[in-house]
Amino acid sequence: MELLRWKTIISVLWIILVVNFATHVILNLLGSGMTKALLEGQISDQTRFMGAIFFFIPCLMAWLPFVLKEAANRWTSFVVGILFALIKIGVLITGFAGARSSTAVVFNLLWGIVAAALVAWYAWKMPKREA
Repeated sequence: MELLRWKTIISVLWIILVVNFATHVILNLLGSGMTKALLEGQISDQTRFMGAIFFFIPCLMAWLPFVLKEAANRWTSFVVGILFALIKIGVLITGFAGARSSTAVVFNLLWGIVAAALVAWYAWKMPKREA
């Protein structure tokens, strides 16, 4: 039962990261030229595809703890959690996607970094076997 609790925590953290990304997209659309560009079809297919990938990966990662073996789940969540934290840190540092223009976007990135770091931490600390 303890292992199921850890898997559930990791899964919920991945769902939080999906919400975090959705919030990031919404915050960048509000009050920026991005809304007009989106409505006029000026957002490239490549950009939209990358957005779809960033929604898909955390959704997949929320499902995987319940279907992967413990070792595969631990390493997958650990590595992808760190990768997401590093991506969010990079966005925060470089100011990509309006990160420097809005306090709300910075706050959103910060709680996303915390959630991704928690995914990695819980994956690392997850019990190896069901007791």
